[in-house]
Amino acid sequence: MERGRKTTQRAVAALADAGVIEPWPITLKAGQTEQAIGGLHRIDEAKLNALDDDAFLKLRRDAALPLAYMQLLSKGQLVTLEYLAKLQAQLAQSQLARTAIANLPESIDSLFGMAEDDTVQFR
Repeated sequence: MERGRKTTQRAVAALADAGVIEPWPITLKAGQTEQAIGGLHRIDEAKLNALDDDAFLKLRRDAALPLAYMQLLSKGQLVTLEYLAKLQAQLAQSQLARTAIANLPESIDSLFGMAEDDTVQFR
């Protein structure tokens, strides 16, 4: 595990040194609301592609390219996260509806505290 952590740190440092890491402001939609997620970073693909050969080869030697490409590929999963958030909101809404239905009184009489044999007369 320690070896993997060191390899990852070396790869991230190489990407940072190459200047291809940038802040990644993400806004996910969940129903009518949007939620900003901060503190994340991404690979700037244009900068990665614009690197000279020496800088690119250094990233390869430092095992940074797989990390960079996997991050670029993972950006497509944001649509999936938004979809899952939408499903979660729908599930919560349906659970609220089931709870409300389950809490309805058995009869209108019990709602008003009337015995079943009481009658209401309108004159």
